[in-house]
Amino acid sequence: MAGLCEGGNEPPGSLKASNEWSRGRYKMERQMEKVEHFEHILLFEFNRGAKAAEAARNICAVFGDNAIGESTARKCFFFFKGGLF
Repeated sequence: MAGLCEGGNEPPGSLKASNEWSRGRYKMERQMEKVEHFEHILLFEFNRGAKAAEAARNICAVFGDNAIGESTARKCFFFFKGGLF
């Protein structure tokens, strides 16, 4: 993946539009990293024997309120139970 300062596939337009696009790209990349980390944490909690609701509360205790919802944790646990990691 190209770095943020390398340019690349930026849309045409003013420098301001380009900078706004880059910031949006950075936010999206950071969000994807967070989601991936949460999946790993949820897998750890699942293997530990925690319930989905408890895992969601533990994540929210560290990353802040509304970091992940119980329904998202339940969905991940459903996949883990089916052997999809």
